[in-house]
Amino acid sequence: MTTMLSIRKFKNYILGVVKMRIINMIDNYNEMCNMTKIQGKFNAYKCYTEKYPDLYDGIFKYFYMTDISNLQSMIEQCDFNSCLAKAKENIDNGIVDKIVNAVNKTIKLLNYHGDFDLYIGLDLGMHGGVALPVNHGNPYAYIGIDRNISESNVESLIPHELNHMVRGAILQNIDMFDFTERVISEGLGTYCPVAFRYGSCDFDLTIEIVAEVMGLPINKIMELMNNKNSLEKAVVNEFGTPLTAEKMSQFFMWSGDDATEYPLSGYFIGMYIIHDLITKGYTICELTAMSSQVIYQNYTK
Repeated sequence: MTTMLSIRKFKNYILGVVKMRIINMIDNYNEMCNMTKIQGKFNAYKCYTEKYPDLYDGIFKYFYMTDISNLQSMIEQCDFNSCLAKAKENIDNGIVDKIVNAVNKTIKLLNYHGDFDLYIGLDLGMHGGVALPVNHGNPYAYIGIDRNISESNVESLIPHELNHMVRGAILQNIDMFDFTERVISEGLGTYCPVAFRYGSCDFDLTIEIVAEVMGLPINKIMELMNNKNSLEKAVVNEFGTPLTAEKMSQFFMWSGDDATEYPLSGYFIGMYIIHDLITKGYTICELTAMSSQVIYQNYTK
């Protein structure tokens, strides 16, 4: 019972003039776990997602890039009870307080003044956070607590996802199926934790800093850095084209397989485009509100 109450007390949270509504997904997830015995995993999960249409419409469209029916095998393999146990452990360890503190610092960094929703959520234990375009209602960010999450993770995850949320709220109608936009948006999201942690950003990005904000092992960061010029050419060559599932896999996903060459190169090159502009005097706040076309034009000047 203490687990449930420890998150419910944050239902609405005032951050200065901004109201953040926390949406607690754990009770419905707990119910879903119980319903798997009656409905089966897939049907129980489908019913769970239908309780959060604004969130899951975006997740299936922009993240998985497919209909839920095509995810049945992955859903059946998920250990929902383990995800639930991990979420309860995270809550009991005070993760909600750490998330709220990081949110407060990030919205000040980005000078954001609009209300928004924050999903403290559980899914398939695969993604730490999501912030996707919305057609109606408040902008939102989803933070997954169904996996290992430390204070260090929070300080990377929250600035990253809130940067996406704020950018979407300011610019509106962002086309996340445009390859250029995805590279720039992920570059901003990846760089925002650097500004969050270190403030003034007019310095070289070390291997350790890049590994920290990208969540990759040092050896993978070294591969990316050693091949930066060729990777930038490959990424920029796709600018102006649609983002396909194949490109999503090549440039923006990593399974954790050490044999994969140059994982998350879209994030990596996007981050360096943003870093270059930061060293020229732009702020993360300015760049977050700037179109991807203008950002790239300023980068190539």
